[in-house]
Amino acid sequence: MAGVKGRSGGPRKGAGRPSFKPTAEQRNVVEKAAAFGLSYEQISLLVLKADKTPIEKTTLVKYFQAELDAGRPKAIATVAGALYNNAVRHNNVTAQIFFLRTVGKWREVSVHELTGADGKDLPTMPGHVVLYLPDNGRDPDLYKDAQTVDFSVPTDATQH
Repeated sequence: MAGVKGRSGGPRKGAGRPSFKPTAEQRNVVEKAAAFGLSYEQISLLVLKADKTPIEKTTLVKYFQAELDAGRPKAIATVAGALYNNAVRHNNVTAQIFFLRTVGKWREVSVHELTGADGKDLPTMPGHVVLYLPDNGRDPDLYKDAQTVDFSVPTDATQH
């Protein structure tokens, strides 16, 4: 009997699609999938409704927003904790170096000294910088004018 209404004139009780009710297991799956970096579309395929069909992306966002937001930060914290433990408790030198380079912003510094021909000092002139480019085996006609570049500063520009 299509169109049968309840006593109050509205749809009869129990008619329509049952509302989605997420389980604790589904919440766990969504949080882990978010931690692994899966897209919302991929995660929604992992969560099945009562009729065994995947939920829609809108349903995912509506019912699992907290898990979607928490997944990635929890995973980063877990991995960072494991890295820190390897560096500190297990004296893992590779983990120590990685940690200091990324978190501590440590960098290796290389010093390069420039010398002129035959190891002599580079010629200097007040207000001039001369850059010597190496011969790297390319066609000499392509770089002959650029072999020596003179970045001259006009003498009136050096005095302020």
